[in-house]
Amino acid sequence: RIGGKVTRTKLFDRGIQWERVPEQKRRVVKYLWRGGWFAWWSQLILTAISTVTLTFAATVGNGLQSPVSSGLISSLAALGAVAASWLWMYRFTRIAAKIASGGDSGSVEAASQTGIKLNLVGMGLAIVSAEQIVGSLVAAALMPGQSLTPGGYVDNRSTLTLKAFVLQSNTNVLMAAFIGLLTSWLINQVSAKLSENALSAAK
Repeated sequence: RIGGKVTRTKLFDRGIQWERVPEQKRRVVKYLWRGGWFAWWSQLILTAISTVTLTFAATVGNGLQSPVSSGLISSLAALGAVAASWLWMYRFTRIAAKIASGGDSGSVEAASQTGIKLNLVGMGLAIVSAEQIVGSLVAAALMPGQSLTPGGYVDNRSTLTLKAFVLQSNTNVLMAAFIGLLTSWLINQVSAKLSENALSAAK
């Protein structure tokens, strides 16, 4: 309002009425809500950039002519795993809202384990793609500027440009998978601590 003090709302706290969340569950709800939204936005931005870069490499960079050796296939597979993780990060925020509304927190540990598995698959595929790219870059660096193929001479510099685009995309995918993995692991640890406290209180 004019002339008055504007109350500031934290970016990732909108939609949760924290005063209604039970004290013993408040920490896991905060990790689910804030961590879920942070990972969701981070993976959205990184996967969007990677999608554009891979599309450019596959079309303009003629990556479809050598999809395996260029690391394009494994990088696309890693991107698919991270895209699945991106959807799963949104599930964390829905679980947080459910718990904040009085729902059960029993599904948190299973959901976090699924998030860990999805991002481990994404990281593994991204590492495989990186190994392919680095190996082909080393081979290209040892070759002259032009190579003779059955179809004629091929400029190796265009090949290096293609692999640089795939490597850039692969790095973004690896970063997105790491963010999702770290978020899922932290939520899993907090959930396990909550379960231990509940068992101790029951005894």
